[in-house]
Amino acid sequence: MWQSWDNSDPWYIFEGFNIHNVTNATGICAPYALTDDNSWIVGSPGVVIICCFVITFFLCQYYIHRNDQGIWDSPWMFIFHGYLLMQLAAIFLFGYFFSDAMAHPAKTLMNYIGRFWFLMLDWGGYWCVGQFCIVGPLVDLKMFKWSRGSIFRTLNYVVCFGMLAFLAYLEFTLDEPFKNQLFKKIFDNSRILVYVGNLVMLVQVCVERWLCNIAGFLIFLATLVNFAGLTMFFVDFKNSRPPSASCYYYLLEGLALAILWFYLIVTRPLIQERIQNQQNGLIQNEYPARSYEVLNP
Repeated sequence: MWQSWDNSDPWYIFEGFNIHNVTNATGICAPYALTDDNSWIVGSPGVVIICCFVITFFLCQYYIHRNDQGIWDSPWMFIFHGYLLMQLAAIFLFGYFFSDAMAHPAKTLMNYIGRFWFLMLDWGGYWCVGQFCIVGPLVDLKMFKWSRGSIFRTLNYVVCFGMLAFLAYLEFTLDEPFKNQLFKKIFDNSRILVYVGNLVMLVQVCVERWLCNIAGFLIFLATLVNFAGLTMFFVDFKNSRPPSASCYYYLLEGLALAILWFYLIVTRPLIQERIQNQQNGLIQNEYPARSYEVLNP
């Protein structure tokens, strides 16, 4: 969502959040002016630092597991790609594009750049994440195939990138997209997808009989942290967001993402073992209730 602002209030960002109201706030989460004329204000240095840390952490993890095809071929990876895209967008938005430089009329170069990063934040951090939070567990449970060229995989690509194209059309053709009812409904429903995805993950844990091992603990913890972040930011602080709100939100979302990553690392061997056993005819339609300690004595 990209808002165009008038000159009387160039700092309107989201509903309920106005930098004019928090410029006297202190702390790393408060807006910080880099220029004397306030033409460049970092919306939240804390958010920029948190997002840089999260992205660096996952770049290291991606490198460590670069040869693990069980991870890279999984639909779960789109969850991490989407969240990290949101974190990257937040660096640019909170680091610069929430400043006076974006008090420009619609359809100028700077305005288009701001719209692009809002698009990456909205689509990557909500729609893409929500869609594959549902798809990942369903594929693990062998309800659908995720092999290259499969109908289900192709269909999900079409839906995911088709939504990106549609959101881009709305973002770049409407003067104020968030005042468009269709755009707002898509944005709201994409958050609902994330909630549904968390529920599907919990169902997978129950079906796989992972409730009493490390995998079950990690998914419950990730769900709790993610739910806390979304609820705090979009419910508790909906009408009045203090400077710390964005910091807490990106901190909790980054933490939930890291926990979910360790869940993925822990469960891939379990999934691969079950698939291998089924292929060898050792088990039929039964999910092994193995613990992490069994795989790592």
